[in-house]
Amino acid sequence: MTDEFIREVDEDIKEEKRIKLWKKLFPYVASISLGIVLFTSGFVFWDGYSNNQRQKLGDDFTAAVVLASEEDLDASLLASLEDVVVFLTSPPLFLAAIRACAAFFLSDLTLSA
Repeated sequence: MTDEFIREVDEDIKEEKRIKLWKKLFPYVASISLGIVLFTSGFVFWDGYSNNQRQKLGDDFTAAVVLASEEDLDASLLASLEDVVVFLTSPPLFLAAIRACAAFFLSDLTLSA
């Protein structure tokens, strides 16, 4: 009977220690878990958003190339200029667009000369 009583007291003490440890660590575990969930959802949202933006820019570029190939240069330039606002948010893309336009016009000038 005393062995059983001592065992129960030991189990109660261990249980109290586990509860105390869990109360001490729970805010950290919950914070880390919430941080992982928020970071992952933010990353997935940003990846989808940027892919969508790149797809839109690609579609606009393809439409401008089709218009340019149909000898409708004014309409293609107008369609491209509407997208310059988007390029202004990213200087490397803007510089690449300027270089592409310069190369296009230089190649056009050499062909007509």
